[in-house]
Amino acid sequence: MALGALATIAAAAPANLSVVVLDNRHYGETGMQKSHTGFGVDLAGIARASGFAWSEAVTDMGGVDDLKGRLTRRQGPGFASVLISAEEDAPKVLPPRDGVELKNRFRRQFGLPTI
Repeated sequence: MALGALATIAAAAPANLSVVVLDNRHYGETGMQKSHTGFGVDLAGIARASGFAWSEAVTDMGGVDDLKGRLTRRQGPGFASVLISAEEDAPKVLPPRDGVELKNRFRRQFGLPTI
């Protein structure tokens, strides 16, 4: 999701939308380089400045539990950035890059014939 999407959501102001970002502050698919948030960019602050009805940063499991209880009671659009660990528990698996296979996989999910 690009930053411009936050402005678009805020401008449309859908009352029934909450965006929750799980942020490990790294780019996992390209070698675990620090992402912008790893260098201090505040996504919750950007969402707030864009015009979201509510925005918050969650940094621990207590905050996650609190957020779960509030999500259904809040009017949106809302935004929560949930900081998660960047530890590697499982090996990385990159998606296939074969265009025909990607198309066919998509079609199979909808019960459509593959071509």
